[in-house]
Amino acid sequence: YTHFQEQDKKESVFLSNWPNYQEFKRPELESDFKKIFKLRDDVLKALEEERSKGLIGSSLEAEVKIVTTSEDFNFLKEREDLLREFFIVSKVEVEKGESFSLKVEKAKGKKCLRCWNWREDVGKDKDFEEVCLRCVSVLRTQR
Repeated sequence: YTHFQEQDKKESVFLSNWPNYQEFKRPELESDFKKIFKLRDDVLKALEEERSKGLIGSSLEAEVKIVTTSEDFNFLKEREDLLREFFIVSKVEVEKGESFSLKVEKAKGKKCLRCWNWREDVGKDKDFEEVCLRCVSVLRTQR
């Protein structure tokens, strides 16, 4: 609080408002996140339906396949890994099609003991047989 100029200081820091920085507003980013949050709502609903059928337990046991029109395809395809983390699933695949559809399947592979994602590359490294290759690369840098 000491770095504030005298005219900006209040009696207490708790009486001050947060600065309003208009230059940091990015409408395109807000629009992108609205699309992602809408899709997330659809994915969470589909995950819950499959959970109630007994196909999956945890959302990390799921793989999500999204078929979308060419209008949204590039936007989603470029963000497949981000979507995987955002939806908290083991895999997201985005494909181009005539109309939108969403499918939840049981994830293939084995469960990585480090990240808990179900991946087909678990056990591919002889030194780390119970983790995925992504986690193997992290573990090797920590040695």
